[in-house]
Amino acid sequence: MIKDLLKIIATYLIKVALLPFYLFPINSKKVFFMSYSGLQYSCNPKFICDYFSSNYKDYELVWAFVEPSQHQIGNRIRKVKYLSFAYLYHVITSQYCISNTGFNRFFIIRKSQRFVQTWHGGGAYKRRSLNEVRSSIQILLDKMHDDMITDFVSSSQYFTDFFIKDSVYMNNILNTGMPRNEFLLENKNNERFINEIKQSIGLSIDDSFYILYAPTWRDDGSVYPFPDFDFILQTVRYKFGKEPILLLRSHHFQNLVNNFTCKFVDVRAYPDMQKLLLISDMLISDYSSCIWDYSLLEKPCFLYAPDLKYYEDMRGFYTPIKSWGFDVCQTTDELGLAIQGFSLEQYKVKIKQMHNEFKSFENPNSTSMLLTSLGIN
Repeated sequence: MIKDLLKIIATYLIKVALLPFYLFPINSKKVFFMSYSGLQYSCNPKFICDYFSSNYKDYELVWAFVEPSQHQIGNRIRKVKYLSFAYLYHVITSQYCISNTGFNRFFIIRKSQRFVQTWHGGGAYKRRSLNEVRSSIQILLDKMHDDMITDFVSSSQYFTDFFIKDSVYMNNILNTGMPRNEFLLENKNNERFINEIKQSIGLSIDDSFYILYAPTWRDDGSVYPFPDFDFILQTVRYKFGKEPILLLRSHHFQNLVNNFTCKFVDVRAYPDMQKLLLISDMLISDYSSCIWDYSLLEKPCFLYAPDLKYYEDMRGFYTPIKSWGFDVCQTTDELGLAIQGFSLEQYKVKIKQMHNEFKSFENPNSTSMLLTSLGIN
């Protein structure tokens, strides 16, 4: 309670301290980007920035990073350090500010400015926050955060109805789909490009079968067991008749205990999740929204959820997990049986039903639709 109250007091003090910055005029041709609060050059902001870089040569592009020197992103893009004076200046003077996690509460949105929240997941799966009673001060903090957004990008009607409306957000909703999934839809059958990505990571372009293991993070930092990958790889080898290779991708906020003995390729530090999804022949995840993205590729996906009841009690789901269109497995044996009995034709039917039920907005023109919605032509 005291900590949250101090956050509110600090927010208002910083707002007052920043008032002189608002004497600087807005640059109508400047776009500010940030992904995961300055940790990465990734996700929807990356693909929007790439689109700007290719199609809008007269725009100034600015990215905020916690460690700017660690990111090589081309000469067209100005890098600034997160929370530095340059960061504050560029947010306040940019016509468009685009983030996948939101913005600091201490900014004041100026007239004509657009603060765009693209978020970093789609579908309508795990709840936005924990199953817990929030205090009035926590609700106020959430409102202060959501008031810093003028436009919220939605991937589906269910995402709007469940995720966005499970908040105090009251501003504009853009039903454009996610730009990061435009990338998947455009390249899902581009074998040459897929092979180029594999080679850039150091993977073989032979007849190997790549399995991406990408679980979500747990809010309490709890550790959960891996499946027996020796058994799973053997099952995949028998089912698909190809040599399986495991790609390990834990969530960037969580370190997983390596308690298995099979060989794997560590892709945890690889910056582009969409490229990993594109090159993978199978995804094993749990409650991560990457299953929504991957469903657009119509390739085998399985949910391995050994802590299902615990996670559902702690976080909860918007829609029943059994309705998502994927096999839900709580043990290695269940996962093995699901792989053995997998039918691509039946799977595609279930995925199509899920997309129809969720009323998906995903499409191969989402970025241009988004910019048009923002008045950028």
